[in-house]
Amino acid sequence: MKILYIAQYFNTPKMKGATRHFEIAHYLLEAGHEVYLVASNKDTRLGFKARWKYEIEYGLHVYRYPVPFANKMNYLKKIVCFIIFGIQSALKARSIQCDVILATSTPLTIAVPAIAAMVRQKAPMVFEVRDLWPELPVAIGAIKNPVLIKMAQWLERQAYFHATRIIALSPGMKDGVVKTGYAEEKIEIISNMSQCRRFDVDSSSGAEFRKQYGIPEDAVLILYAGTLGEINGVSYIVELACEMRKFDSSIIFFVLGEGRDEGLIKRNAIAAGVAEKNLFIRPRIEKEQIPYAFNAATLTCSFFINLREMWSNSANKFFDSLAAGRPIILNYRGWQAEIIDKHDAGIVIPNNDADSATQKIWNKIKQPNWLDQAGKKARRVAVEQFDRDTLVKKVEHTLIKARQEGMATEKLIV
Repeated sequence: MKILYIAQYFNTPKMKGATRHFEIAHYLLEAGHEVYLVASNKDTRLGFKARWKYEIEYGLHVYRYPVPFANKMNYLKKIVCFIIFGIQSALKARSIQCDVILATSTPLTIAVPAIAAMVRQKAPMVFEVRDLWPELPVAIGAIKNPVLIKMAQWLERQAYFHATRIIALSPGMKDGVVKTGYAEEKIEIISNMSQCRRFDVDSSSGAEFRKQYGIPEDAVLILYAGTLGEINGVSYIVELACEMRKFDSSIIFFVLGEGRDEGLIKRNAIAAGVAEKNLFIRPRIEKEQIPYAFNAATLTCSFFINLREMWSNSANKFFDSLAAGRPIILNYRGWQAEIIDKHDAGIVIPNNDADSATQKIWNKIKQPNWLDQAGKKARRVAVEQFDRDTLVKKVEHTLIKARQEGMATEKLIV
């Protein structure tokens, strides 16, 4: 098949950020399909002056349009970037012949080029829901204007009901789509992936990572690797670091990330007296280096603000931790917490009580053999439920089904 893949944020392993789209696209290429990517170039130095740039990246046909983007932007600037890319990519996507379209949201405006290409090329479209929009931005107060909310809800319905099939990244996301009236049997749950082979690195890589960052070899290291956005609530780690000093000041919290709350977290850490003592904050690293960081970690963590709508998330860091065989600390409930509880592969802590949260972490760490056993259980979950090689095949199968259904529809029309 000739597949048109529309993803505003497409990162290769040499870039910073999630690489789900790369993993899917590269597998489809290896499986014998032609893959054409329509994506953005987030380089803020380019501004909006440059035009579309075409390159072969890892064997993939990639078209990139410069839309400078950074997590530190306010919501208004982000929305402007979404709209600009939506319009420009609609024009580009219409010109690319294809058999099937895979469009991935967020942002929800990705539906614009997807529908434009679908109409022009008469090709079926699979729409991937990575966050429930506009439910989530409304819940956090990013969108308050009633008119904008109505417009976003309309676009959401258009995206779903133009789709031949839908991929949802979690059970909660599937439920959210079903609430709009979309047929449940046409929704496939394909979560983010544990790249088990990529995380099979030698222990010496973890030791080298510790040496590079000046982390003692025998220290318990709790790693957060991800975005420092407002919704992530990573400032909670400052409170945990403060409380942990009461138990053991040698336990280190280590943050690899960038984002809107970065300055706030650093200021809080300095004010609390934990900065550069048992809490270290460093810039995020390229995706291909992430396995070394996780190998160096004793435990990892994934945080969000206290918002029920976030329970349906499919955080990459969660699946990376499973792949690395590291117990993970969550401060939210939902389907990921249920997995952790069921398999004893990590720790679920309260979201707003650093004292009891730290006590819970300390108790687990001090249990004989718990870290080793929990890590092995985490890895087993990754291999059995979320391995990349299994999930990318499910994506391919969904695209094939959509193509077959599209061809059947064409015959009926004729």
